[in-house]
Amino acid sequence: MRLIQLLLPVSLLVIFSAASQDTITYAHCNCTDIIETLEPIPSGSYSRVCDGVMIEQGDFKTGLKIGEWTSYSSSGKVIKKINYTNGTLNGDVSYFHNNGKKKLSGSFSNGKKNGNWAFYNQKEKVQWSLTYRDGLPVGKSLIYDRKGKKVVVSYDFDKNEYAKNSSSFSLFKDAAEILQDPTSAEWFILFLTDRTAKTIKMSLDQKNIESELFMSLIEIPSEFLNTYLNVNYNVKLTFERSGLKSIDLKREAANGDDYPMFTFAVMTNDPELLHKIDPSEFSLKLLDSKIEEALSIFTPWQIENGEFNMAFIYVINQIEGREEFDQY
Repeated sequence: MRLIQLLLPVSLLVIFSAASQDTITYAHCNCTDIIETLEPIPSGSYSRVCDGVMIEQGDFKTGLKIGEWTSYSSSGKVIKKINYTNGTLNGDVSYFHNNGKKKLSGSFSNGKKNGNWAFYNQKEKVQWSLTYRDGLPVGKSLIYDRKGKKVVVSYDFDKNEYAKNSSSFSLFKDAAEILQDPTSAEWFILFLTDRTAKTIKMSLDQKNIESELFMSLIEIPSEFLNTYLNVNYNVKLTFERSGLKSIDLKREAANGDDYPMFTFAVMTNDPELLHKIDPSEFSLKLLDSKIEEALSIFTPWQIENGEFNMAFIYVINQIEGREEFDQY
C-alpha cells in the first residue's frame, strides 16, 4: 500500500480562552474540548463534547494524565476506562464494544501489567487471555477462534514454547476489513498491508492475531474521523523476558528500510464528506497518548529480550488508490 501526502489548509478549529478554562472548537465535527489550562502545558480537568454528548473526560497534571480517564460513545455508553498516575498506566483497564459487551479487561501496577488480562469478542466470549506478574507474562497465552470456543494458539511463557500453533488463523477475514468505530458507531474500512520478510522475522506480521488485536484497540479520535491524516512515528520498544519495559514514541518518520513498517490505514467516508484540516498540536498529543496506550496493552509479545524498533504510520483516508473504492 502506498500513501500520498496532501497539502492541508488552515485549521478548522478555533481556540477561546476564558479566565478559568480554555475551549477548543472543532467546527467540522461539532466537537468541543474544554480544559482548565492549555498553555504552556495541559493542566486540570479536560472534557470533550460532540453534538452535546460527553465523549471523553479526565485530568492532566503538568501535561501528564492522572486519575481515571473515561471515553463514551455518541449514545452515552462507556466504551473505555483507563487509569493513570503522573502519566503512567496504573490501575484497572476496561474497554467495551458498541453493544455494551466487554471488550478488554486487565490491570496495571505502576506501568507494569499485573493479574489476568483478556480480550473478548462482541458476544463477550474470550478471544485471548494471559496472566502477568510484575509486568512479565506467566503461564499460557491462549488465543481462541472467532466464536471464542476453540483454542487455536497456546504459548507457554514458563517453558518458552508453543503448546499449539495455527499460523494461518486470523481474526480479520479479509485484507480490507469493515469495522465499527466505538465512539461514533460509524463504519470504516481497515486495510491490512502485505506481509514482508522483515516484518515476519521481527514478529510484527500485520496478519497475525497479535497485530490484529493491537489494531482493534487503536482509536480514531472524533476530530480525525472524517478527515485526511497521515502521521509518521518512530517507535522504540524494549523488552525483558517478553515483558514490555519501555516505549519511546516520536512523531517523526522512521526509515522503512532499516525498521519494519506497521500501518494503521483506514477509509471512513466518501470524499464529499471528508474535511482537510491542519491538526493542532494538542490533538496530536492526544493521539500520541492513545497510540501509546494501545502499544502498552498489546505488543509483539514474541520478542523475548532487547530492543525493537519500528516505523508506524497512522493514516486516515489519505490512501492512494482509494478512488477505486469511491466509485462503488
